[in-house]
Amino acid sequence: MKEGEKKMYSRLVMMGLEGSLYIIAALQFLVCWAVRFFRKEGKGAWKLAAGFLVFVLYLCCVAAVTGLPSLQYLTFDPNLQMIPFYHLWPERVHNVLNIIMFVPAGLLLPLVWEKYGKLKETAGYGFLLSLLIECSQLFCWRVTDINDLIMNTFGAVVGWMVWRLLLRGRTLGAHTASPWHAAAIVWAAAFFLEVFVSDFFWNRLYEPWFT
Repeated sequence: MKEGEKKMYSRLVMMGLEGSLYIIAALQFLVCWAVRFFRKEGKGAWKLAAGFLVFVLYLCCVAAVTGLPSLQYLTFDPNLQMIPFYHLWPERVHNVLNIIMFVPAGLLLPLVWEKYGKLKETAGYGFLLSLLIECSQLFCWRVTDINDLIMNTFGAVVGWMVWRLLLRGRTLGAHTASPWHAAAIVWAAAFFLEVFVSDFFWNRLYEPWFT
């Protein structure tokens, strides 16, 4: 295996591990949400709950790729790139990956929530979610880049078009359990719990067995 391939493989493994840690951290909040949701919705809520859960898992994967601030390592260290379409072609791979990352958001939103059957609603959510990520990166040593905001939003639009063309407008028709609740669960898990989950797994499980 070439050096570049090794680095890519290592990066994918690390992102997979990080995503798993975010999911484990989010479980505490998901249990509380599930109790409240099923009390409110009652019979027939399983499909909606499954759709919501898939969206939470997707956001955990996004968090693993983009990075979110945590309480223990919180810092304000802005690194800004505010010129639209600057260095667009030299960073084309990064930009394409940013588009691809938000395609599932554009697909899942209208599939789960009836409200997001309108393109403007899905594009708006993609824009605001990306803006939230970029603002969060001010506090975790990441670059806040306006091009990421543009590409992510475009990715959500592409996902919506895929939903419209391939699924022909099918939706679970959820009116409750907003996708912003899903974002709140993931951000809260990242901020309050992920670092403790990470310390437990690395210090008690990974290091004793693999070092």
